[in-house]
Amino acid sequence: MRYFLYHICLCVCFPNQVWDMPTKKLVHIVHTMASVARCKWRPDYKYLIASSSLLVDFAVNIWDIRRPYIPLAAFNRHKDVASGIQWRNSPNILLSCGRDGYLCQNIFKEAQHPLEHINRVGVNISKNGDVAQAVSEQLLKPYRDQISEIHKPTKQFYCKYSVSSCLSFLR
Repeated sequence: MRYFLYHICLCVCFPNQVWDMPTKKLVHIVHTMASVARCKWRPDYKYLIASSSLLVDFAVNIWDIRRPYIPLAAFNRHKDVASGIQWRNSPNILLSCGRDGYLCQNIFKEAQHPLEHINRVGVNISKNGDVAQAVSEQLLKPYRDQISEIHKPTKQFYCKYSVSSCLSFLR
């Protein structure tokens, strides 16, 4: 299904919903930090959309709607809410203006990439004192031989899915 700017609406609500207007069907949900005030599809990119917040988040985020929980890219140049966004004559340059009085030219290759800075380790302790840990295989690769010698599998631990499959959405 191809999406065109005039066929899609991103609702100003939380979580933000992408609707196909001709069919009136919900297409995607993007879980932003705050309600969206402005959004623009990135030219020549089917799944990328830029958004700015209504009140709380001062960043201008670029979302891949196929991965709706973490922005693909972020521009954190405003000191107050970005009140307007517009792609310049290129899909690599995004203009933003904010309530702070600044007009910023954001170049896509200079954006921050939040996915590169998230924690890829998780620990949980049950009410019975059982400890479970999930670690990205990328972090374990250099220590693979040492870990297999130290941590022999026991009957107490069973994991239906590998850590890589559980964390594959983070890549």
